[in-house]
Amino acid sequence: MLDLTIHGDLRGVRRGLDRIATTLVGKGFDSDLRGTVEILLAEVMTNIVKHAYAHTDSGRIDVKLVADDAGLAFEISDTGAPLPGSAVRAVEFDFINTPVQDLPEGGFGWQLIRNIAENLNYERLEGRNRLSFRIPLDQAETGLSFEEMVQRQFELNR
Repeated sequence: MLDLTIHGDLRGVRRGLDRIATTLVGKGFDSDLRGTVEILLAEVMTNIVKHAYAHTDSGRIDVKLVADDAGLAFEISDTGAPLPGSAVRAVEFDFINTPVQDLPEGGFGWQLIRNIAENLNYERLEGRNRLSFRIPLDQAETGLSFEEMVQRQFELNR
C-alpha cells in the first residue's frame, strides 16, 4: 500500500505522517484509525529522530505499510543507533509518582505503543533497526481519542 522514505528529522516525520494520513484517506480508512496510526507512528518516528539519530543529522526512516481485511501492518527501519533492549519489553514502574527524569527507557511512549500495536517486534540486522507491528482494525474502531488513551495508560499504571 505504501513504501516511504523520509528524512530522519522532525520536519521529515511531520511530512511522513501527512503522507501516510493522505494515503489512508485515499484508501477510505476512517478518522479514528488515522488518528490511532498518527499517534503511534509519531511516537515511533520521533524516538528514532531523538535517540537513534541523536548524534547526526543525516539519517532516514523507511516506512512500509501493508493493509488487509484485519488491519494495517507496519515495518519501520533506520540506520541509527540500536534501540536499548529494554525499550520494547514491558517495564514496571510507578507512572504517577516517578519524576519525568527518572522514567525508565521505554517508559510512557513505549507503553502507549504496546497498548495499540500487536505483534510488536524489534530486531537489529546488518546495521539497521527494524520495528514491525500491526494495528488491528477492530481495536482502531473503538475510536479512543488521544486523551482517552492517555487516561487508559494512567489507569493501567496505577
